[in-house]
Amino acid sequence: MKVLNLINARKPFLMDQINALEEAGIESDTICVPGDFNADGSEFTSRSILDYAKFYPKILSKISNKYDIIHAHYGLTAPFALAQPYRPVVLSLWGRDLFGPAAPLSKVCARFSDEVIVRSEEMREELSQPAHIVERGVDLEKFEPMDQKQARTKVNWSKDGKHILFPYSPQREKKNYPLAEEVVGKVNSMLDENVILHAIFNEPHEKIPIYMNAADLLLMTSRPKSEGSPNTVKEALACNTPVVSTDVGNVSDLIGYLPNYHVCYSTSQLVSKTIAVLNAETNGTGRERAKELSWSNTTDSLLSVYSLAKS
Repeated sequence: MKVLNLINARKPFLMDQINALEEAGIESDTICVPGDFNADGSEFTSRSILDYAKFYPKILSKISNKYDIIHAHYGLTAPFALAQPYRPVVLSLWGRDLFGPAAPLSKVCARFSDEVIVRSEEMREELSQPAHIVERGVDLEKFEPMDQKQARTKVNWSKDGKHILFPYSPQREKKNYPLAEEVVGKVNSMLDENVILHAIFNEPHEKIPIYMNAADLLLMTSRPKSEGSPNTVKEALACNTPVVSTDVGNVSDLIGYLPNYHVCYSTSQLVSKTIAVLNAETNGTGRERAKELSWSNTTDSLLSVYSLAKS
């Protein structure tokens, strides 16, 4: 089977997904929207209409090849996939494209796509049409537990005090960094130890497992309906790094009732659960859960969707 992938950015998790499918026997080509794109910024300000206009000729130059499926990743690439009437279209929605400014376009394109993939039940309900829930996988070989002291040495963090990881740019409005600052400020006022909040962004993806292992917990403060299925939570699970999060996307499904993993519904709860994790004598125990979210499982699910689209 040969697939043409239409993507808006070469994000690590997306390229990992495409590579995993190729290892499973899928032939593929990938076309990315032209122009500069900062993965920590806003899609709607960093890409112009002209950039997307340049996208279509690239697709036309490729479409003469014998593809079995066109896979549009992210709602804004979908119109270009649907502009060719001959090959089945699979549309993958990520979260912001269904909850943000692009939502109307994404919903229209979903109706005309042969198969639609979403990341959570919340997204499927928002879409109001049949869709497959397929989790993005996590690389269990890259994200695995390591010695915390060694990890802190590698990222130049102090071996003293407590370290909280916020793995996004503070400029990403939907990630709500001011809330993370507020939570850590209150935690600091209630604990004797120094608690440091680290906003990590624009780092090579290969370094993220080290930061995950260096941290005492991952703090996620994203706003409601701003996420589909956050990969950072899955990566934390794979590293046995505790998580304290707002109720966003499918985080509650991902972490379930694991010890030292908490979904919170208020600022005060974020503070109390953060303190509880920092005071806990045991680390997280999420890796067994992460094994259910491996690339192998994701690949099998995507192959099933491809078969349906082609039938």
